Amino acid sequence: MIYDVRLAITHSYAQPAGNSRHLLRVLPQTLPGRQQLSSYLIDVNPLPDQRTDRTDFFGTALTTITHSDPHLKMTIQMACRVTMSPPQAWRDTSLALPQLHDQVRTCRDLAPAAPVHFLGPSYRLAPNGDIAAFARDVTQKGDTVAQTTIRLGKALYDAMTFDAKATTVDTSAATAFA
Repeated sequence: MIYDVRLAITHSYAQPAGNSRHLLRVLPQTLPGRQQLSSYLIDVNPLPDQRTDRTDFFGTALTTITHSDPHLKMTIQMACRVTMSPPQAWRDTSLALPQLHDQVRTCRDLAPAAPVHFLGPSYRLAPNGDIAAFARDVTQKGDTVAQTTIRLGKALYDAMTFDAKATTVDTSAATAFA
């Protein structure tokens, strides 16, 4: 299946913005065997003074733009064509949960998908006893990592009621979970 995707983002400023630098991550990734980005266009108005297109550490297309002249409005338009292949039958090839700790502990890989990048606390997700207890209660001995992830997602879905106004992007995980 072929999809033509379009995106428009407009920033309007209360006062003129100048000497600005923006990082644009608006293109879908190519996913081998599943999704192929075949063509794209990213247009910015006003025209930037400088533009650089590259791929970041995690394989995401990144466009960096700078403006030196003051402007009250900036529009980013993206158009692309993506070819989707039919999904393959899913097979759980993940580790058994007891093996995960050992693999993470002994891993020396620094590639983008290596676990070392995701292990420490972050500003957005500090360790939380209530969340950990919920996850422990859902976990079943002998499950794989994928089975545990699916089970945890289902438990969260069953326990929570969606409310679009209950949280914002600045709400901590602990507050949202409570």
